[in-house]
Amino acid sequence: MCVATSGGDEGNRTPDIYLAKVALYQLSYVPVLAAARLPVGVLHRFSSTDTSVFVKLATVAADNPKVARAIEQSTILYIEDNISNVKLVERIVEARPNATLLVAMCGGLGLELAFEHSPTMILLDLQLPDISGEEVLRRLRADERTATTSIVVLSAGVTPDGAHALIEAGATGYLTKPFDISRLLELIDGHGSESVSVVETAPVPVTAPLDPRTITALHKLSANLVDGPTQLRQLAELFVHDTEMRLTELTAATREGDEGRIAALAHGLSGSSANLGARALADGCAELEREVKSGGAVGAVARLPGLLASFDEVRFALRAEFSDTRHRT
Repeated sequence: MCVATSGGDEGNRTPDIYLAKVALYQLSYVPVLAAARLPVGVLHRFSSTDTSVFVKLATVAADNPKVARAIEQSTILYIEDNISNVKLVERIVEARPNATLLVAMCGGLGLELAFEHSPTMILLDLQLPDISGEEVLRRLRADERTATTSIVVLSAGVTPDGAHALIEAGATGYLTKPFDISRLLELIDGHGSESVSVVETAPVPVTAPLDPRTITALHKLSANLVDGPTQLRQLAELFVHDTEMRLTELTAATREGDEGRIAALAHGLSGSSANLGARALADGCAELEREVKSGGAVGAVARLPGLLASFDEVRFALRAEFSDTRHRT
């Protein structure tokens, strides 16, 4: 089933509030404050009734295109069918109160929303339940309403050659999973206008249940959210529940020898696992996907018990990691 959702707190849309938050969350605003002859700490103690600060910021923004783009309202459309990935991007976009997120969980609905709402930027997954992400990209570029819209592909397992092919097909750029949260925020700030490197460096091998770098990035993100630690716990629990269901489906598909279903499930699990720091589980799912595509479903029978055991470790580690309610940076 295709579902459209929208994110964002409309209660934080007043110009003074969102200008202050944007300035607080972006280190690039330090020189802007200096140009406005305001101390860096001024926005930490702002009052919604003190408009002088925001008038000065707006004046500086008028002469700085990059800053002006960042404080404008923007709409981001995310076309993705994995609920864990959707909720993570919702949390990331929440750190930018001037941005509104629309979500489509299938390609057809994504096209409808793109043509209707003219988003500032589109984030596109390649593995969709109805039509491929590549076909969505082709149709977006063929329509004059979205011919020049920034489109960034967010997907796991695309080779550098494949990423370059996406650029040739019209994508503005490509980001691999796990998401680099800081890079994604930079794209949001620039409305997707900046080019994205498609050459991904080889990741450092991770054998522990959770990748400490991804976990650190998630904690850093939570510090910029309202009740961030609670949101992280909810995100982790959603991932656990969703992964349990997908592994049950994977077990059934393996038993039936359904190669296409095994590959699709493994691909989705690889991306969502990487985004929550479960790199070893993600790597195992990615290897399963490659084996099934190259040699059939036989390899899935041998690999499945290891994936189930790896998930048990991840489930325990995530609940232990995010049970602490203290803010971490």
